[in-house]
Amino acid sequence: MTKTKFIKLGFWFSILASFGFASKAIFVKLAFLVPQETQISAISLLALRMLFSAPFFIYVYSKLPKSEPLTKKEYFCVFCLSLLGYYFSSLFDFLGLQYISAGLERLILMTYPSITIMLGVLFFGKQWNTKNFIALLIMYFGIFIAFYSDIKIGGDAEINNILYGSFLVFISSVGYGIYLLFGDRFIKKLGSARFTSLAMAGTTLGILCHYSITEPLNSLLEQPTEIYFISIGMAIISTVIPIHLLNKSIRYLGVERSTLIGMLGPIMTIFLGYFVLNEPITLLQMVGAILVISGVILIRK
Repeated sequence: MTKTKFIKLGFWFSILASFGFASKAIFVKLAFLVPQETQISAISLLALRMLFSAPFFIYVYSKLPKSEPLTKKEYFCVFCLSLLGYYFSSLFDFLGLQYISAGLERLILMTYPSITIMLGVLFFGKQWNTKNFIALLIMYFGIFIAFYSDIKIGGDAEINNILYGSFLVFISSVGYGIYLLFGDRFIKKLGSARFTSLAMAGTTLGILCHYSITEPLNSLLEQPTEIYFISIGMAIISTVIPIHLLNKSIRYLGVERSTLIGMLGPIMTIFLGYFVLNEPITLLQMVGAILVISGVILIRK
């Protein structure tokens, strides 16, 4: 296969991965809208997502070539990072989606590169420059515009809910930023696929422990049929496939170009929210999305 074909494949893999990640919020919102006596809890939905996706990651891990072995301390660190990056972050993300639109959620999640940079400056002595500061101003101004758009749509009665939901999703973004910052050396040592598989295993364990403590053990078997279909869709379309495609895209295009294409994610979520959930698209929302994406691109450069 020629280099040009590899680049084209990498481009489409990245586009499809972005679409998969963008659809996650849509699946979550659909699950919360399923009519039943008691709305499914965030932790129950997370447990179903991981139960349906974990077998794939176990299979992938078993087929990967052996890498440099980790010490017990390093395995423990990977486990802790997995709890932070996927369990903790996903839980707060799902909780936040009960209060805000899918489009706003995706834009707030895009702040994680800025979190990684600020933590790197504070704790690792990384360089801070004017370009970073300008990028942060652009990004957070864009989020403010999108936030204001949601408040205008929801009215004064929804201000507290939108504030609370946005705060929860921002906490999710902080957790994911820390995960990436401290997980970088393990990704370099193990490779992205192996590290992700280990992280997903740790996440599944953490989520199931949380679920067994806080929810009736039989509640996962008593959900409406729609919940199972949504959970399977979220596991396959929004978790398994996009992670696999992103790894392929990075191999063909490199991290920088794959990530740049991935910036289309928030726009995809906004339009998916419109077509699937009937969430309105406003000019302010689109302006906010463009500003957030511009800030993220400037930071990554």
